[in-house]
Amino acid sequence: MKSNFKIIALKALEECDSNFTKVLEKEKLYYFYSDYEIIINNDGREEIKIKKEIVDGIFNDNEIKNDVNINICAIVGKNGSGKSSIIELLFRAINNIAYNFKFESGIPKKTITADLKIVDGIHVEFYYKTDKFYKVIVNESNFEVFSFNTNGLVNEKSEESKFDLSKLFYTEAVNYSHYAYNSFEFGFIKNGVFVNWLKELFHKNDSYQTPLVLNPMRTEGNFDINRENDLVKQRLLANILRPTQKGKIDFRKFGDNLKADTLILKLKPKKEKVSYWIKDSKGEDVERFFKLGAFTIKEKDDLVNTLMFELHGISNIKLGLSKKIKYDLARQYIVYKLVSICKKYDDYKQYLLPKHYKFDTSLFKEFIKQIKEDDSHITFKLKQTLNYLKNDFINLSNEEIELNVEELSKNIQKRKKRNQSILELIPPPIFDIEIVLKPIEELDKIIKFSSLSSGEKQQIYMVSSLLYHLYNLDSVTGNKIKYENINIIFEEVELYFHPQMQKSFIKYFLDSISRIELKKIKSINICFVTHSPFILSDIPSNNIMFLEVIDGKAIQKKENLKKTFGANIHELLTDSFFMTDGFIGDFAKDKIDETINWLNTELLKKREFEKKETSERYNVNKEDFKFHKGIISLIDEPIIKIKLSDILSELDDNDEFHDDIINEQIENLKKRLKKK
Repeated sequence: MKSNFKIIALKALEECDSNFTKVLEKEKLYYFYSDYEIIINNDGREEIKIKKEIVDGIFNDNEIKNDVNINICAIVGKNGSGKSSIIELLFRAINNIAYNFKFESGIPKKTITADLKIVDGIHVEFYYKTDKFYKVIVNESNFEVFSFNTNGLVNEKSEESKFDLSKLFYTEAVNYSHYAYNSFEFGFIKNGVFVNWLKELFHKNDSYQTPLVLNPMRTEGNFDINRENDLVKQRLLANILRPTQKGKIDFRKFGDNLKADTLILKLKPKKEKVSYWIKDSKGEDVERFFKLGAFTIKEKDDLVNTLMFELHGISNIKLGLSKKIKYDLARQYIVYKLVSICKKYDDYKQYLLPKHYKFDTSLFKEFIKQIKEDDSHITFKLKQTLNYLKNDFINLSNEEIELNVEELSKNIQKRKKRNQSILELIPPPIFDIEIVLKPIEELDKIIKFSSLSSGEKQQIYMVSSLLYHLYNLDSVTGNKIKYENINIIFEEVELYFHPQMQKSFIKYFLDSISRIELKKIKSINICFVTHSPFILSDIPSNNIMFLEVIDGKAIQKKENLKKTFGANIHELLTDSFFMTDGFIGDFAKDKIDETINWLNTELLKKREFEKKETSERYNVNKEDFKFHKGIISLIDEPIIKIKLSDILSELDDNDEFHDDIINEQIENLKKRLKKK
């Protein structure tokens, strides 16, 4: 059977820690796709039934060559309805499964090098579909896998030791909320020691073996926006500089109209010092600086030459006088990066003598070996700079140069070794790089990437980063785990996005995936955890988990569901999952209620006054009248505005405000008729 990957349902078992389940009901299945039903049949066997005919393939692009099935689902509900709890249970379960595949020398299936930790108290069961249906039961460090036959009936369980992790799925989760995935909140104390299990799931440096990665990278709950921008820009550049072939992937296109055309490179100022932080005697963070002037020119040259020889077999690099600026900047950056790595990363701290501003010569060979073997984000800027010196294909005649993307890509491909990351060959960080875009329909017009809005940048960065990971996942070689099914989770994707961008996001993402030639990846499941009705309009209601809290428990609404696919956004907003008390802002509603109460009170006073036999006229407080008249004039909803102005006119017969409102509405209607 062709792979058609979906995560069908999940439930927390009775033994599951209540701190994890929160409002979720234990022993209750929550369905991502409600077309399926999991039952115990008359023979006492578990069975997965299809409740009605499923329309598969609606998210596939029939015009592209790759044979990847795509499914999209969503979880929706008010804040506190259990959306995040469901996703977090899945993450804890996957983490504990992956723990069983931590690297052991000589065991082919144990290839995960991340230092994963078991999450105690997690007891979860989930079902998913690839080429067949699977059920996975996770009880802390133990797990069981059951497959179902073609009739949907459960088979005997697979032995844990024989389960191939590639039969599971690889999850890429994206959540840019500042309050998400704080390792301090997710960790726990065990035997007096804090267990920070979440930390290892932010790392992407194990050749895509751990089946779950969280984006963006966070340290103690925080993500460094400058580091994140730098990292995603590097991936974006790597994508742009990949070779393009007719009929295949074109990473240079952004949407239907923009294409990367040129890179503008400007020299950055020379790095003179490395900043780092230490704890003072009071435990406070204090910034310190390591001045690079502590190294002599000869010491810097020796460092560069040693690295060039060990990594590239080049000794005593010599450049002409015209390239002296290039060499000086590159040499200074290499020294800066070596010191920075030692100051910032625990694995490298032993190589720098803290009191002497020098590297430990007795450990230097070990230091270089570790750098050579480190393919993570820690070393790629260093390797970019060394490759820049080695390849010498950027003509640095001025402090600012312009490079054609296509020509630079060809130069890189000529020099790229097999299995070498393209990240190591893009222009190094001695340059500030500006990406210049051109509209495909207006080639004489240019748009600098830096001039795009934050929402446009976020969309391009996020999608480019995911395409980068999909491309790499599809390229895993050797004896490593090769995942054929990819699960992408977008949590609160609407952050940064204007409603128009929310409305177009699914199409934009699917169009972007369609440009990738995937050979090993067979199926992709995309799950949106969202509050956005604009996202839901692109997803069938059977693919949406509607959650609401009743009597303190999260209930999945399954009956009388509002149709969502192709639904009018306004109609979706009227659903109780979004609005329960109208569409007027609460502050404006309070002000209108205040005016209504004042009008009612004044009318009662006036009528009581008129019952008296007197020739005097009832006089309303002028300041109050003026204030509430102003409130009514601000109201945009015509029926409310006309009705309230009519009541206001009863308090002052001489005021023409109501007539003005009527005339205004007549003119508006005339204008609308003319447009038709």
